[in-house]
Amino acid sequence: MSSPILVSVIIPVYNHEEYVVEALLSVFNQSYPNIEVIIVDDGSTDRSVEKIELAIKSWVQTPSAPRKITFIQQENQGAHTAINRGLSLANGEWLTILNSDDFFHHNRIEIMLKRVVEGKAEWAFSYVDGVDKESQLLRSKNAWKDSYECGLRNLFFENIPTIGFLLLRYNIVVSSGNLFFSRACYESVGLFKDLKLAHDLDFILRALIFSEPLFVREPLYCYRIHDQNTFHKVQHLKTEEFDRIYREYLCGVFASPPKNLQAPCHWYWPSFFAQWRSRLKMDESLDFYVEREVDHIATSGCSKVISESVSRTNNGHITLISHELSLSGVPKLVLELAISLKANGYVPRVVALSDGPMRLELEKHGIPVYSLNERFRILECLSLLFALIFRVKGKVIVNSAVSWPMALPLFFLRRGKNVFWYIHESLPLQTLLSGRRLSNFISPLMKPVQKFMSGRLWFGSEATGKIWSHAGFPIGKTVYWSGISGSNTFEKPKKAMRLKNLLTVGSVCTRKGTHHLIDAFLLCLKDKRIPEDTLLTIVGFPHRSREEFTSLGDSILKIVTSPYKENVRMVGTVASDQLDPFFLQADIFIQSSTMECLPIALLKAMSLGLPIVTTNVDGCVEAIQDLETGYLCLPYNVNSLADAIVKAVNNPEESIAMGKRAQQQFNQKFSLEKTRGKIFAALTE
Repeated sequence: MSSPILVSVIIPVYNHEEYVVEALLSVFNQSYPNIEVIIVDDGSTDRSVEKIELAIKSWVQTPSAPRKITFIQQENQGAHTAINRGLSLANGEWLTILNSDDFFHHNRIEIMLKRVVEGKAEWAFSYVDGVDKESQLLRSKNAWKDSYECGLRNLFFENIPTIGFLLLRYNIVVSSGNLFFSRACYESVGLFKDLKLAHDLDFILRALIFSEPLFVREPLYCYRIHDQNTFHKVQHLKTEEFDRIYREYLCGVFASPPKNLQAPCHWYWPSFFAQWRSRLKMDESLDFYVEREVDHIATSGCSKVISESVSRTNNGHITLISHELSLSGVPKLVLELAISLKANGYVPRVVALSDGPMRLELEKHGIPVYSLNERFRILECLSLLFALIFRVKGKVIVNSAVSWPMALPLFFLRRGKNVFWYIHESLPLQTLLSGRRLSNFISPLMKPVQKFMSGRLWFGSEATGKIWSHAGFPIGKTVYWSGISGSNTFEKPKKAMRLKNLLTVGSVCTRKGTHHLIDAFLLCLKDKRIPEDTLLTIVGFPHRSREEFTSLGDSILKIVTSPYKENVRMVGTVASDQLDPFFLQADIFIQSSTMECLPIALLKAMSLGLPIVTTNVDGCVEAIQDLETGYLCLPYNVNSLADAIVKAVNNPEESIAMGKRAQQQFNQKFSLEKTRGKIFAALTE
């Protein structure tokens, strides 16, 4: 008759003199005969060591259930180190852990071993009984008990297909002491990591990639709740540690299909896993890879803000309306235009639908600001009332189609008199409003309002004007605006004929085509079509609190699991007045958008004479002509974008010459000196 399978029990101990003897006896008294016990004291400063030694000495071995007991003492190095040291000494075919303040039910090992053998599982865990300091079962209404039972309830009554999906949300294993795993599993998963709060969850999710767990629905582990529980002391680490665990899990399952065919991942659960990732906000953990605090370098020689003397002539009041007061993209035009208007004798003020950092910049220049409170989100309902109450003085410039809640009432109430609408969106208003709650109410009012718009619509590009005209709006003026002086632009020197630093700037989202750019760049490196030291910097990743960050998760994972991850630098959102260092370091600028009116970042690159690659969409083709002032490619087309990148990188002389011609075109067509006068002229017509 063969000997029973050896099971090794690792007991890490740290300052649990009140509970450690009960933990030891629960192992010594197990019904299963063949057990190896390895006790590792992690530098306890109480009487734990004394009590352990006394318990070992007092234990009477029985022939039917001998226990090989090893006791090790070490300096305090953390629970993970004690566990790993014990596991390294284990001889058992099956391994388990017992925390020194918890205890086993007397037949736990016997039942667990029987179940994993029957189920051909590589690791398992059981139901848990919560107990108090006196080892009594926790009563109902206990916070921990409620949370644990909530997790169990979700497993059985929520539409969750596997235990693995539940473990991503609820750690119903509860503790590393509830793990029961084979040596093969441990060798595949690896060591317990240095995590204060969640080294058990980390091990669990790594084990999930290896194999599906067996859940034994019997309460075989007793988890003690007391004032000295570790989680009470390190709750501040929860977000940091959970982020790390989620991040490493996502990278692991993204890189290659898991061995466990039921593991939560896009390979086996393409629909459900995407929903679950979004629900748990797992992708927020990937924000770790995005630079949020960027060191500034000297920007000497880069484009400067022109200084204008303030005119003493009073040309009248101007009210500028913006949907928000951020310092990037379209809203920043309000800041630049307000400053320029004030310098040329107007009395500007700004009204915004929501507040933001631009307020301080405007107030520095003595420009008053009025904004609605951020909490008001049903602006459609408040806009008419706001327009009636707020006495708008003089001429009005409504910036952006997104500011329609103010634009439409103003055109209606003023019959279009002295109201100008500056539009930068390459989608007509009907499309922007589609699906909105008030779209059915507003649509019938569109035509009566449109008759007051004649001669009062400005478009940021000819392409945008054509799109809105086709949608039934009056023909308007094309009014370019970059806010960048042509007289002070800086031509970046090209000492070495190597173009290795690629740059893209903008709010990283699907409309900007960033995911296409990532694919194209990695493809170029993979196919060795560009030098292996070519670098791509992507500026504009939104912060993790933004909803759209979830949609960027796959792009980030694609980068960090690629062999070329060191070739891509991901940078968070940077205020437009802090972008100069990135442009100064760049050799080529890339605009991969799928639609654009006329991006300010593209105009900035032109002003600096940078070689440019851009998609041939909307206003971009008004700025860049293929093989004359830059390289054009198709939107949504990775291969076309890759081809354009290859041409730009591998033909430095031609690319630099095109960049110089683009700079000349900027000075002649898009510079502040050329565009400012047209706006002033339009205001006086």
